[in-house]
Amino acid sequence: PNMFIINLAITDLLMCITQSPIFFTTSMHKRWIFGEKGCELYAFCGALFGICSMITMTVIAIDRYFVITRPLTSIGVLSRKRALLILVAAWAYSLGWSLPPFFGWSAYVPEGLMTSCTWDYMTFTPSVRAYTMLLFIFVFFLPLFIIIYCYIFIFRAIRNTNHVHSHGSTRDSMKSFQRLQNEWKMAKIALIVILLYVISWSPYSTVALTAFAGYADMLTPYMNSVPAIIAKASAVHNPIIYAITHPKYSVTVNISSSADSENQTRLITVTFRCFKNQCTGCEQFSVPSTRASVTVAHLDRLHQCWKVDAGFRATSIHQEGLHV
Repeated sequence: PNMFIINLAITDLLMCITQSPIFFTTSMHKRWIFGEKGCELYAFCGALFGICSMITMTVIAIDRYFVITRPLTSIGVLSRKRALLILVAAWAYSLGWSLPPFFGWSAYVPEGLMTSCTWDYMTFTPSVRAYTMLLFIFVFFLPLFIIIYCYIFIFRAIRNTNHVHSHGSTRDSMKSFQRLQNEWKMAKIALIVILLYVISWSPYSTVALTAFAGYADMLTPYMNSVPAIIAKASAVHNPIIYAITHPKYSVTVNISSSADSENQTRLITVTFRCFKNQCTGCEQFSVPSTRASVTVAHLDRLHQCWKVDAGFRATSIHQEGLHV
């Protein structure tokens, strides 16, 4: 799942890099100034990275679904290699829906106030309408349906586990409850990201579907441009949410440097507990005291020793100074 989150961050970053500076520049000039090829490339990047974000969030929802609702069958199934193959397929799928306008199926054209470009959803022709309809079905509504389906069953699994936990506190039920609580935290973060993404793209989708239905004459340039800005600004939400709430980003123990930092190191001891075997252990990391930190990489190394146990968690982290 970490690879999926990283991929989502990459698509958001690329969306910001390829869209924001160009849009700012054209807005200052109050018109599109980068020519026809620039318009096509700009619109292509917006489509590619936007679609890939949606597909990646769908993959994250499916991953959370299997981990929470079918924990035993999901253990060891999603290896790094398989996760990479899934991401390659997600990018290929996104390319498949982003390239057709280059080959005559619809087109990439200026929109709204003529300061940005997107696919042609305003022209009322069979070809354009077919592309718009299929685009919405396969890159918006179908992924959204899959996400809703996954989270309905995730909610049911959490509710059933809470019910069992409230009526009994055996060791097995406690383990299951703790594991699901940890996984549910991850699922909630993903759900927040997905909801914000859908909310951001809904006005843009409404405008495009209005034109698809034959009411393009009702849309003003501002009604076309403002939803596009809101939609592409969704790339800013995800890094902020994950930076604040995601444990893989937020669990960091910083070590302040001392006056004689050149002659001193810090010994970091991470103590962990494995619920399945009720065992404890520790691993030590000697690091320079200058701006050193225990990051998730250290915890991941510990996790490799107990990766079969989904209930793994770090229970304490402490440090002590050692003069060398």
